[in-house]
Amino acid sequence: MFWNELSITPVYDEADELMYYIGVQKDVTERVEAQLALAELQNH
Repeated sequence: MFWNELSITPVYDEADELMYYIGVQKDVTERVEAQLALAELQNH
């Protein structure tokens, strides 16, 4: 299992009609684990 950041953007044609979506997924597990570890240290 991993943490991810997801960004979805609609793409329109010249007539401003929705054509499709573009999605980008990024693994942010290391960042989230570092934030959790820092929060744990700050609480002790």
